[in-house]
Amino acid sequence: MDIANCTINGKTYTAVNFAKLPEDELTEKRRNLICTECKADAFFRKESKSGQAACFGATPHKEGCELSAPEAGKSEGEGGDEDIIHNPGNIIEIDLNFGGSVPDNVDIKPGGDDTNTAGKGRHTGKGNRPNANSHRRLSTLLRNLLRSSEYRNSEQLIELSGHEKTKIKDFFVKFPYIRDKHDGKFHGYWGAITDAKFMSGNLWLNSGGPDSVSIFIAKEDVKTFFERFKLEDEESLAGTNVLALGTKYTSQKGKQYIKCDSLSYITVNKT
Repeated sequence: MDIANCTINGKTYTAVNFAKLPEDELTEKRRNLICTECKADAFFRKESKSGQAACFGATPHKEGCELSAPEAGKSEGEGGDEDIIHNPGNIIEIDLNFGGSVPDNVDIKPGGDDTNTAGKGRHTGKGNRPNANSHRRLSTLLRNLLRSSEYRNSEQLIELSGHEKTKIKDFFVKFPYIRDKHDGKFHGYWGAITDAKFMSGNLWLNSGGPDSVSIFIAKEDVKTFFERFKLEDEESLAGTNVLALGTKYTSQKGKQYIKCDSLSYITVNKT
């Protein structure tokens, strides 16, 4: 979109004029933008190295907003999550295998009827539903969190190797709802990125102003991170949505940040 409103001064900017602001002023104001129509949180993305013009966007627009863009489609082989929500017998296993072949959606475990149906996505027998585990990539989980309030509030169990099974509604925490109580806690933290900055070679993905949480990417991982998600530069991260499986910390200076064990624990959804 071409215009956005800044909540600091109540002024509406065009993307062209906003890009001309002094760097310090731009950094502060880009974290305080809203859509002029639906008032949803907005972001600013500078002109890219490849020549794409500076623009605004929202993450996401509210339903019915005339400025919203069509929703991106699902990736091939990664559907069927409505079935998971309504089948409490399923346990969702998080698959961290980035870039590999997509596994079968459901593995049927021994102990129920129709145990010879392993690998099928749905149970169609007449007996009790077997104990079924569904595998989901981080990218699929993030799309579901973005699209469905029912999914975000689900009591469905989710599991990551080495961690206890947890309800979806308790495991995933959206950035604005991160609190001091989350310090030292491992969760699936997710939400919109307003901007990204390099400091001492490390990359910080910011979800808002200084009081908001950031995601830490170590300098030795930055190149692989950019290549993995086909990011041109740090500006490419403005307006993206990120899911990071990691531990939340607060520095001695009061900065909240999330650190992941490896890049396998993070995914980026570009808008």
